[in-house]
Amino acid sequence: MRTRDLFATFLKIGGLTIGGGYAMIPVIEKELVDRKKWVEPTHFYHLIAIAQAIPGIIALNSAIYLGYKLKGIKGAVAAGFGVVLPSFMIMLAVAIGFVVSGPFPTWLNRFFEGVRVAVIALILVAAMRLFSHTNNPYRVVITAGVLAIMIFTTLHPFFIIASVIALTVLFTPKGAIHVD
Repeated sequence: MRTRDLFATFLKIGGLTIGGGYAMIPVIEKELVDRKKWVEPTHFYHLIAIAQAIPGIIALNSAIYLGYKLKGIKGAVAAGFGVVLPSFMIMLAVAIGFVVSGPFPTWLNRFFEGVRVAVIALILVAAMRLFSHTNNPYRVVITAGVLAIMIFTTLHPFFIIASVIALTVLFTPKGAIHVD
């Protein structure tokens, strides 16, 4: 695998995935784990966990981390640039179109409404796959607790994530989480 292969793969992922971030997870998995076989499934989910735990865009974090793991600094730059280039170009075209022609026509608003519905399905698939590949013995309790907190409070997600990480590190018995 060459650096340009990494760039081309993430350019394809960035250009063909509507919904960004979490909607990209199933697409990245299909491409890198199933088709290219660059990453083992277990390592892929570790990568996603790391990409979620650090600030920033999950798709970009994933691309940079994976690029670095596979090809060092050049790989990180190639994968990161590849995944953001399509979004940048599309947003630039939309911005120019908006400035030139004004508000979006009705058909385009309907298109975006359809996209939102499809993105919900992609995010749910990503969530189900991440959940099924989590080895934490308390995953059901943690998931239900976090969901309840997110629905019924206005607590910022950062504090919830930091709390779950801290509680897991402090209170999960040694050997309870199996890393394949």
